[in-house]
Amino acid sequence: MPEFILDTVVLRVMSFAHRDGLDILLQALGIQVMRCPAEVYNRDEDAVPLGDPDDSLSELARGLRYARRQLQEQAHALNRYRTWLCNATQIVQHLNQGSLIIDPLLLEELPRREDLRNLYGIGRGEAAALTLV
Repeated sequence: MPEFILDTVVLRVMSFAHRDGLDILLQALGIQVMRCPAEVYNRDEDAVPLGDPDDSLSELARGLRYARRQLQEQAHALNRYRTWLCNATQIVQHLNQGSLIIDPLLLEELPRREDLRNLYGIGRGEAAALTLV
């Protein structure tokens, strides 16, 4: 059976848009486990204070932190970002039950990731997902 590796866009859309989005994805693909590179998500959204720069964090962690900042800064976006954060709690559930696995790149895979970033002008998470394929 093929392995399914999630990039940042897929993980963000499926986890933010619907509270059961990752379950829906698992069912649609007919699989029990999906993977994501640590560059996509690494449970690191609380690694630095919310007001500090977060460039070193995984891409989804930066998205979660963005939503948290928006809750503080923009009252009109409150419901949308509250829904995103509520729906995103499914990520931890899937990590804990083993249906989503964080898959860090090996040191020898990092040059390939950077080559893909430079060649295609894509983000770290997308390049890492392609490296794992």
